[in-house]
Amino acid sequence: MFHLSKTIYLLGFLFFLQFITLSCKQTAANQTSNSNITQSYTCGGNEPFWMVKIDADRVLFKTPDNEVVYPSADFRKEGETMIFETMLAHATMSSKLKVTFLNTKCTDSMSGFESPYTVTLERDGETYTGCGRAN
Repeated sequence: MFHLSKTIYLLGFLFFLQFITLSCKQTAANQTSNSNITQSYTCGGNEPFWMVKIDADRVLFKTPDNEVVYPSADFRKEGETMIFETMLAHATMSSKLKVTFLNTKCTDSMSGFESPYTVTLERDGETYTGCGRAN
């Protein structure tokens, strides 16, 4: 009987430790500044056409006549707004990219497709608007 109560106590303690560990991981995942990107996002707009794909290891900016791959973005959350920022610096060019996902539904102006996010893209002094979604 004594051995059984020790086993139950030990199992309860292990369950408690697992719960604490998961709670800490969840808290870390919800931090609002410079968190790791755990999901891919895609956004784009029309007139002019542009598209951005954000992955954990890179950000792709694409237009009909240009394609630039940026390094992974810094991510922060301000309320329900997600902000991704990255910069590319080479000897021949430098470029800054900031993508803001506002948690407001958006309808594509050409296709009529509805997305969960309204997106603003700022790139080297130019501002683009469009729609976005998590992949």
